[in-house]
Amino acid sequence: MKTSFLLIEAIMAIVILSFSLVGLLQLNGTTMDMLAFVSSRSSLYQDASLVSQTITKDYNKKTKSAYDIVSKKYNIDNLDVKQALSKEKYKIKVDSYSQLVFADIFTIDIHRISLSNEKNKIQIYKLTP
Repeated sequence: MKTSFLLIEAIMAIVILSFSLVGLLQLNGTTMDMLAFVSSRSSLYQDASLVSQTITKDYNKKTKSAYDIVSKKYNIDNLDVKQALSKEKYKIKVDSYSQLVFADIFTIDIHRISLSNEKNKIQIYKLTP
C-alpha cells in the first residue's frame, strides 16, 4: 500500500493547478475589461440623457463640454462638479429625423442627436412639439 505521493504525481498536480490559475487570471482580466467598457457606456448614457434635454440645433457639428451644455439650464455651484463636467467633451450632431402629424392638431418633430467622445458614440432621439 502506497502512503505518499511520487515526485511525478506532485509535478502533475502542480501543472494542473497552474493551468487552472492561469485560466482564472485570464477570466478575471476579461471580466475587468468588460466592467470598464460597461461603466464607460453607462456613464455616456447618463450624460447623454442629461444633455439631450438642452441640446438644440445650434449645437450641430460642434464640440462642447458637458458643462457648456448643462449650465444653460441648470445652476451648478459645486466647483468639483463644474470641473468634472468641463472635462467631458462631446462632438454633437443634430439631424432632423422625422415628423409625426396627429390629425392636423399637433406635430412632433423627431431629431436624432449623435454624441461621441474619445471612447464611445451613441444616438438619442429627441421629440419636440
